[in-house]
Amino acid sequence: MIAEQRVRNIILQNKREMHNCSLSSRKLSVPAGHYGYIYLTGGDQEYKIMAREPEFRYKQCLIIRNDVKMSCGKRCAQAAHASIGAYNNADKSLQKVWISEGQKKVVLKANDERTLHELKVIAEQNGISSSLIQDAGMTEIPPGTITALGLGPAKTEDLDKITGTLTLL
Repeated sequence: MIAEQRVRNIILQNKREMHNCSLSSRKLSVPAGHYGYIYLTGGDQEYKIMAREPEFRYKQCLIIRNDVKMSCGKRCAQAAHASIGAYNNADKSLQKVWISEGQKKVVLKANDERTLHELKVIAEQNGISSSLIQDAGMTEIPPGTITALGLGPAKTEDLDKITGTLTLL
């Protein structure tokens, strides 16, 4: 019983709001926003804390052109540029909530430059921040090539309506 109380105390010390905090059959469920497994021992007993997958209300979508030949590193750099650009263009309140949730990002691919422009227009019509990335041409591709688009942070369901037909990179 003392071990169970120690486990509860450790969990309840967490500053996040706790939901479904119960100990039964040596399993402790913890709230959304926590995930993975934690092992705690108390006396001669061991407890495995199992957590739910985090639930994200906000995310960012980073869309990379699939028709431009880029190395993996170059694609990563373009996605990073798109992420920072769209974040900087977002409303401060959206920035704050997205950061507090863990900054979920989804990287998708588009077949061509036109798709990026169309998605940018649709996003802007819906009040979603965006950043279209044009490469400087210092390494792998010609200067001025449009490589990526960053959208959000914004509500997950709003971005899903815009990017739902795209596939993961």
